[in-house]
Formats: sequence, structure tokens, C-alpha cells
Amino acid sequence: MIHLRRESRVQHQLGLTPLLFSVDAADLRLLSEEGRERRYAVGDVIVHEGDEGSAFFIVLDGTASVSVDGATVGTLAPGDVFGEVALLRGVPRSATVVATSDLDCLLLTKWDLAAFLAGHEPVAETLRARTLYYAA
Repeated sequence: MIHLRRESRVQHQLGLTPLLFSVDAADLRLLSEEGRERRYAVGDVIVHEGDEGSAFFIVLDGTASVSVDGATVGTLAPGDVFGEVALLRGVPRSATVVATSDLDCLLLTKWDLAAFLAGHEPVAETLRARTLYYAA
């Protein structure tokens, strides 16, 4: 079994994230270094609907369910992102996310995300469009 260094493994997984397809390898490496990897167990609540948002999440491995007002509205898998609505619009979390398997995420603080988006306009445009869609 080949073991990749944490940064290489995270960088590889970020490269498979549709949102980040326009980001070059060097910037993916920087993103993997700036972010903080966090592991969650089955049943852990990652974010609560209505709470203040302080991080943006990129799913690296595992799955999670998304619910609004107690009703499941979607699932998350590797390559999916969440948390952008609260950060970019300055509003409370719009959904609750619960791990449905062991889950690895890369977390970016509001400041890290803002700095990254300043240099990656295609990613910023996509996230802004998503915030408009989910806020509607």
C-alpha cells in the first residue's frame, strides 16, 4: 500500500473536487497546507442549521446527509463542498450536516476562504452563484 504524505493526499483529493477544476497544482498544494483536516465519526453533527458559520468544508472522504427543518434534502460525498452560504452571505447556517459514514473534510476559515477566492475568480463566481441558488 502506498502512503502519501498528508499534503499530497489532500492535494490529490482537492484536485478531484469539481469546484476546484480550474485551480492549478501549486495552488491546490497551498490550499491543502492552509486548510485544516478534520475527521468526523458516523452520527457526528458537523454544522447545525441556524448556527453562525465560521468554516467552509470540502469533503475529502466519506458521506454526510444534509437536512433543512429536519427533512433530508441531500447527501454529500467526496468532492462536495458546504458552508459557503453562511460565510459569503453572513447569514446563519441554512442546513444541518450529519456524517453518515466516517468523514474527512478540509476546513477553511472565513479568512482563508476569502484570501483563496481573491486569487481564483472562477471558483469565487461559482460559489457566489451557489449562495444565490441556496438563499432563494
